[in-house]
Amino acid sequence: MSVQEDDRRPLSGAQEGLWFAQRLASGSAAYNTGEYVEIHGPVDTALFETALRRTVAEADTFALRFTHTPDGPRCAPDAPADWPLHRVDVSAAADPSAAAEEWIRRDLATPVDIESGPLFSHALLTLAPDRYIWFLRAHHILLDGYSYKLVARRLADTYTALATGEEPAPATFEPVGRLQEEEAAYLASERHARDRAHWAERLAGLPEPVRLAERTAAPVAPFLRRTVDLTPAEAEALSAAAARAGVSRTDLLVAAVAAYLHRMTGADDLVLGLATMSRLGSAALRTPGTASDVLPLRVRTEAGAPFGELLRTVAAELRDLRRHQQYRGEFLRRDLGLLGGGRRLHGPVLNIVPFTEDLVFAGHPSTSHHLSGGAVEDLQISVRPGADPAGLWLAFDANPAVYDETELGLHLQRFLLLLRQLADAAPETPLADANLLLPGEHPEDTPAPEHQVTTTLTRRFEEQAARAPRRTAVTCEGASVSYADLNADANRLARLLVEHGAGPGRMVALALPRGIRLITALLAVLKTGAGYLPLDTRHPEQRLRLVLEDVGPVVTVTDDAHAGRLPAVSAPVVVLGAPDTDRALAERGADDLTDADRTGPTGPDDIAYVIHTSGSTGRPKGVPVPHANVARLFEASERHFGFGEDDVWTLFHSYAFDFSVWEIWGALLHGGRLVVVPYEVSRSPREFLRLLRAEGVTVLNQTPSAFEQLMRADAEDAPASAADAAEAPDGLRLRYVIFGGEALRPERLRPWADRHGLDSPVLVNMYGITETTVHVTHHRVTRADLDDPRRASVIGRPLDDLRVHVLDAARRPVPPGVTGEMYVSGPGVAPGYLDRPELTEERFLPDPFGRPGSRMYRTGDLEGGHAYGKLE
Repeated sequence: MSVQEDDRRPLSGAQEGLWFAQRLASGSAAYNTGEYVEIHGPVDTALFETALRRTVAEADTFALRFTHTPDGPRCAPDAPADWPLHRVDVSAAADPSAAAEEWIRRDLATPVDIESGPLFSHALLTLAPDRYIWFLRAHHILLDGYSYKLVARRLADTYTALATGEEPAPATFEPVGRLQEEEAAYLASERHARDRAHWAERLAGLPEPVRLAERTAAPVAPFLRRTVDLTPAEAEALSAAAARAGVSRTDLLVAAVAAYLHRMTGADDLVLGLATMSRLGSAALRTPGTASDVLPLRVRTEAGAPFGELLRTVAAELRDLRRHQQYRGEFLRRDLGLLGGGRRLHGPVLNIVPFTEDLVFAGHPSTSHHLSGGAVEDLQISVRPGADPAGLWLAFDANPAVYDETELGLHLQRFLLLLRQLADAAPETPLADANLLLPGEHPEDTPAPEHQVTTTLTRRFEEQAARAPRRTAVTCEGASVSYADLNADANRLARLLVEHGAGPGRMVALALPRGIRLITALLAVLKTGAGYLPLDTRHPEQRLRLVLEDVGPVVTVTDDAHAGRLPAVSAPVVVLGAPDTDRALAERGADDLTDADRTGPTGPDDIAYVIHTSGSTGRPKGVPVPHANVARLFEASERHFGFGEDDVWTLFHSYAFDFSVWEIWGALLHGGRLVVVPYEVSRSPREFLRLLRAEGVTVLNQTPSAFEQLMRADAEDAPASAADAAEAPDGLRLRYVIFGGEALRPERLRPWADRHGLDSPVLVNMYGITETTVHVTHHRVTRADLDDPRRASVIGRPLDDLRVHVLDAARRPVPPGVTGEMYVSGPGVAPGYLDRPELTEERFLPDPFGRPGSRMYRTGDLEGGHAYGKLE
């Protein structure tokens, strides 16, 4: 008998949602469901097949056929086909259990055509003469989880009756059409209107649901699974904790998931998905079919809220949800405009199954195993009675296109850690007190090494000058100066500045163009023991005035071209290039200064420079940075680079930008050569590329946006063919290209990598800020960074002497991979803000993970979601 057109009827809400989902996932097994029952005793296989076929015939959902019509999808009962019972004997296998599970996994992954079928499969697997498995796979459009229990119970009762020679009692199954009839009656009732109004109010202003992964993907099969069995004692501890708070254990489990999502994401407005049976009334409870649903459970909480408050909130929300659970998730998606829009109604799904399966087959006990409840879009957490009914079985199922094996395993471990803490916690315990760090992840487990700098930048420079006095130190536009001459010129100017009041604890302003004279003046200031204040005369006059007022330099060093661009100041001005200045310098000694030549002794804790952060509007924040901070920067990064005297660096950036500190001292502390890039050349990528070739630059420091312009110029100069390339090499000698100052988008580097490779030069991404002395982290760009969008903007690992803490709002460490605010601790952290105590107290904080008296800097960047990227 075939399906008659008059028998066709519209699908129920649950069936329709699954119909369209399967059509979108054509050829996928994502919507297969499956369970198996292991029977601990011998089985009469012929009698079992008789019992199974009778049970399938009694549950008319197995006879449904689905078709597409001009009026939409329809279903109708059909005479069940002569479906096969797969007989599988794995008793001879080395590991019968593993062989049976492998067969089951393969069958569960069978793609389904929802119109042509077959939509279900049964198997009886023999593992031993006294050990059998009955396995049922069905498309979710036929059965939900509750229906599996109805079918399994009827099969066990029928087989037991037949085995004892009795006729089984009549089946109490209702026809599957009863579910559609009840739904139609509900849709026409006042209750439907009340439920709709309830959900409209409850979901008003619904946020984009937070998840534990940034990625999204359509469901695929098979999904990943990680499971654990909680002992009866652990389950009882959860029940006792719930009782202390006056709620049920189910309430506690849901609250634990909400607490975990809150702690892992920092979100205060959470939307979980809660699996519901969606069966009201005795008839629905006797009907095999599909009716289950996933509804949004909206929970609001705060980091400082006590766990007992969250428990009570969740318990109240669950009561409301159950009262209005007949209003299906499909209706809510339609009401909220989420159908086909790619937006999710909820985050992770929680499925708590309270009932146990105590099935007996002709006197032999059995154990039920849940395999799949259908598609997993993101993450599903299931809780069921365990093999010991007094315990609990916990499963984390995940979409493998969203999570990997390691991520899923770590989530399960962290959730168990939280769950066990909540079992022992008093109701008033704040959520923020829960620890989610696994062994080895706490900052105190990996203290920073001791690091002490005992010298100054100028002494180290003087050592280089003594070691190789004739080596070229700086070049600019065809002019050059040796280490010896640069040192001598700086010594003369330093003596003149000392006479104008420069010395330890004081500041000297510099307003000079790029050139050798700028490097000479900078060195001279530091030789006096003073720090330098860089002034970029292209900045607005108001900013320059604020900067000068903030620092109060004792003297300003400039030239004729820039002196007129500065706000009026009361401090003396030394104009380089002026005749009287040249005469004064010629009269000063060129030998290195001693403490007797200065106003006081100098040391590594003296301020080397003050650089002001913030934009060109508002009050700038002056960051004083000592010599020791800069010296240790190069010591800590030495193993990553191995800079040396053969390296050629560029001063590309304004000396009022802290990237210049890395450029200047990277060259001079290692005996290398510093190429000062004229401002006009720095604005022309093509001219800058020519300079890199002509000067043989080996170390290039760039913001990503500047380098993208350079890449375009490089591509335009690329030879047209391989033969041309052999005849006209590009002339670049770069060893390193070091990025900083902005977010790096690695995929944009692919054209450069395709042309030059990733080994010469090596591309390095470094994250840092002025307050932590230029660079904090290091990451060598790899081909995986270029090809995998999930690895975009990786900022790497901290330098050896620094620590990066990623903390939540309560300044507690978050687990690796979780978004939190970044804090930097270690010897690179500046002393604070110049004359801004209120900001210093807000940003420079005691380091609770470091040695006594140590501090950390609050960056304001959100690791995992901030502008610069992710730590490794």
